[in-house]
Amino acid sequence: MPLLTPDPIDSLTIVQPYVRLGDPHACSDDRHRLSLLHALYEPLIKRAANGHYQAALAESWSVSEGAQHWRFHLREQVRFHDGQLLSSDDVVASLARVRDESITGELGTTGIYQGYLQDCKLEASDAHTVNIYLPHAMADLLDVLVELFILPATRLSELPTLPPGTGPLKLVRQREDEIVTDAHAHYWQGTPAVKRVIWQVLASVDERLEALASARADIASDIHQASENLIQHTQPSSVATTFMFNLVSGQVGDINLRQALNYATDKKTIIDVLFDGHADIISSPCTATQLGFDPDLTPYAYDPGRARQLLDGVQTTDLKLTFDVPSRLPDEALQLGSLLQEQWQHVGVSLELIEHADRPQYANDVRDTNIHDAACFDSSPHSTFRLFSEKFSSHNPGVWWLGYDNADFNHLLAQARTTISARARQQIYRQAAGILRDDPPWLYLYNTRLFWLTGHKARTWRPSVDGLITFTPHNHPL
Repeated sequence: MPLLTPDPIDSLTIVQPYVRLGDPHACSDDRHRLSLLHALYEPLIKRAANGHYQAALAESWSVSEGAQHWRFHLREQVRFHDGQLLSSDDVVASLARVRDESITGELGTTGIYQGYLQDCKLEASDAHTVNIYLPHAMADLLDVLVELFILPATRLSELPTLPPGTGPLKLVRQREDEIVTDAHAHYWQGTPAVKRVIWQVLASVDERLEALASARADIASDIHQASENLIQHTQPSSVATTFMFNLVSGQVGDINLRQALNYATDKKTIIDVLFDGHADIISSPCTATQLGFDPDLTPYAYDPGRARQLLDGVQTTDLKLTFDVPSRLPDEALQLGSLLQEQWQHVGVSLELIEHADRPQYANDVRDTNIHDAACFDSSPHSTFRLFSEKFSSHNPGVWWLGYDNADFNHLLAQARTTISARARQQIYRQAAGILRDDPPWLYLYNTRLFWLTGHKARTWRPSVDGLITFTPHNHPL
């Protein structure tokens, strides 16, 4: 959302746990990093509410009936920070770079974008028209493109030195503890709402809160307690915290056991203990930010009696499970596992926890199914299509597939790939979410919420629909 103000503000200071940029094309779900990148760079289209999209660098687009040919018409007179005009060559070069196998990703995400774009044909039919020809139907291509920044083709060779972007802010300088950005004077939407934005590192909540209270900062991330004279903002995140069952080689292949563990888990108590109630119980892998989210889908109730009945039907006498937990991301994973240990004792299930300190290696182990019966993970795609394709489809298993195989689910996912209407696709995805609820590949826990505090100078600021700190021109609200 824009910062709505009659005149541009001279400067704003944002404090958050860390600041970093890195390769704009590296796959990431780190919203602190993405806030910075979205200030500097832009994709063809941007997210709107509830899994829908709106125009950005592409002012319009169309898709063929078979969802294999997409055409994008670019805005004219869009300038990069160095003054170059945006053209279709920049789009083709950027998307071609994204699918290069040398482009890495964060925490096990290397190769995700390549999987979607690897065999497509990219064509610049004129200076402002880009065609994408896909080998297979992909009605949700926008779910991928919304995450891919367009860089100037003539400056790609400068990477890892960051090239200019088209975003409302341009990079002035960066250090490990601070990044300074200034307004892009020729931004295509008009004058940005603030002349300078300073992004600073303050690791602790208390430091960020004190910086706001003393007016040394204007926006602070990740503070859920309210404070006098400061404005609190909150919204659901895209993060679903779960335990992903190992259905390749674990003991949890029996649907009765997986349902029983969901019934045996008191999610409300867990949320109260870990977050003082500031999270929401989930009924499926979909969160409220996604197209496939179904508000009428009922979560598993806490019902130990039902759990015991289901466990009576489990074809094993060994109810000793081993779950893997990381030491961070989610940071509460070990404490969460301890709460499960306590709760599951009441239904006769013994749980051992294996802690992993190396988070990147942990992600790779999960990706390679090198885990025990389940692994704690914070799933975060905004895209239902990506979520379902990468984690649950056995027809063409994605990078996070852990052995789930449901023919009805696969059929719905295949149907969605050719369904152009977002509303019709939403209904398909809701049916698929219902299958995942009843035949659970995960232990469903909670959807965390996002929090910010702002001072007086940023009183009209609001977070974007995807939970980012963004700035757009005061005279062109999105």
